[in-house]
Order: sequence, then C-alpha cells, then structure tokens
Amino acid sequence: MTKPLFFKNKENNYHLFGFLFQPRVKNANNRKGVIFCDSIGSEKYFSHRVLVNFARLLQANGYVAFLFDYYGNGDSEGDFESTRLESYLSDTKEAIEFLTQEAKVEEVYLLGLRLGAVFASLVAAKEIGVEGLILWSPVIDVGEYLYDSLRSNLTIQGIVHKRIKFNRAQLIEQIKNNTPVVVEGYVMVKDFYQSLFDINLKTIRLRPESRVLLVEISNKVDSEKNGELDLVFKDNNQCLRVVIQDDPFWILKGTNQRYITSSRSLFEKTLSWLG
Repeated sequence: MTKPLFFKNKENNYHLFGFLFQPRVKNANNRKGVIFCDSIGSEKYFSHRVLVNFARLLQANGYVAFLFDYYGNGDSEGDFESTRLESYLSDTKEAIEFLTQEAKVEEVYLLGLRLGAVFASLVAAKEIGVEGLILWSPVIDVGEYLYDSLRSNLTIQGIVHKRIKFNRAQLIEQIKNNTPVVVEGYVMVKDFYQSLFDINLKTIRLRPESRVLLVEISNKVDSEKNGELDLVFKDNNQCLRVVIQDDPFWILKGTNQRYITSSRSLFEKTLSWLG
C-alpha cells in the first residue's frame, strides 16, 4: 500500500508531507525501513522520478520506504527562505520517529542524495536508532556546493542585464550582509547560508557500528573526486565505497535534455547491500 500523509514536527509545531510505501509481500525485509533524505532546489525536482521508482522497488521487495518533504520544500509547510540546518535535521529525526511508530520497523536506514546525504550523515552520527546510511553522490564540501549553485544566478543576470553585474564572490557578500539572493527560483538568505557553508562530510564521525554504502554516480572517471570519497568516514570499517558509471539524474544537461527515471546498476547495488 502507498499512502500520502502529513505528519507533525512536534519540536517546531509544523506539518510535513510524506509518502509511505508499505510492503506488498511478507518477508524478513518487512522489519527494515528506508527514509529518503532528499536534496534541495532543482536537484530535488529532477531526481524525484528516480527516488519514487526506487521506493517502489523497495516496496516490491518487502521493505518499507518513506519519502518526505523537508520544511519549506515541496508540499510541506513553510517557506524555503525560513529553512536552516537545524530544521533539516529536526525533520529527519521526526521522520525516523514517525516511521518506527507508524510502520513498526526495527531497523531504520537513511538514504541521502547530494545535500540530503549530509543531513542524513549528521543525524546518523548522533541518533542511535539509525542502523545504516546509503549515500548517493553526497556533497562533500557544502560551502563549495553553495558557491557552485550561484551559477544559475549568473545565467539569469546574463539574460536580463546582458552582462554579469555581480560575480559569485559578490553574491556571497550580499548574502552575508543580509541581502537575499535568488538561486534557481529559491531565495538564499544569510541564516540559511551561514548554518550550512562550513560543513564538510570528511569531518563527520559516525558511530563505529554504523553500516554505510557510499556511492559515487558519474558518467566519467573522476579520480580526484574518488580520492575525496576515500577520506569520507575513513575510520569506519563498515563503509563500502562504490562507483556507478551512469548519468547524474539530479541535473539536466545537453541539448537532448530528459528526465532520468531509473538507474539499474544503482538500484541493484543498493538493494544487494540492504539485503
């Protein structure tokens, strides 16, 4: 059964939207639940079909899957410009509590995509109730990620003004001085930026018993990026690092732009690891 629903963030008194995918078959996997920790902005939008299709695959194999929208994102309450690191982490914890109570799962796994992988890792580092992490192409340096995201603002400047009035360094200064900047249609404000920019996945320390599947998804060989991934959770003996050669499904590129709906190799590797 697939059920759309709202659940409450009791700590901050607002409601979040989610989709609960309950198993179609009875087997040993029924005790395992996977919570999807999505990315933000256009990455959330473009990756939606892949995440939903993987949730359906989990459901068909007996797992419980739970997709939800963070505060200020998707169909949940709030405005994006009101979000902070603390709200993303609080929402993830509430999703864990909801899933364990609603679906009676015994093992909770967090599946994080891009920036969502950072949120999932920060929660798993402190929450005893998280059995393992599945990280798909995680953002490593969040400050660099936010800097890169400003590229879309430069594109709009070029279209509207026929020139670049403010470069990315100047846009960041505007944000720091409490002048909001529009990025991919979303408003980036000072509090949001300052709560996130200095986070680096390489500095997060997980509990030694945490299981981790760390997947880099790329259609080209990037030895520098793969070397960086080797430094993530390097002290964790249960971290499996995998490279999947496939198109990044969270972005649209090229003249033949299309939405990607599935990634067979990624789905198979993740299912196998969960099993």
